[in-house]
Amino acid sequence: MASSQTIAEAVENSLNAYNILSKKHLESVSYDTTVKAKIVDIKNRDLGEYKVNDGTSIYYAYSDKTDYYKG
Repeated sequence: MASSQTIAEAVENSLNAYNILSKKHLESVSYDTTVKAKIVDIKNRDLGEYKVNDGTSIYYAYSDKTDYYKG
């Protein structure tokens, strides 16, 4: 063989290339982050801030719209 690269080095180089390609792909992937939740508090709706409950957690959601109501 003309190459001085060992099989272990070739495998390691291949895995490193795969890791680089995987990272690049994952950085470009997008996904839907829509959740269904009920609005439980609208005291800051003029700021577009709503307290919501999705059945497991209560957290704040933000919107450009300021005319949502509880329920």
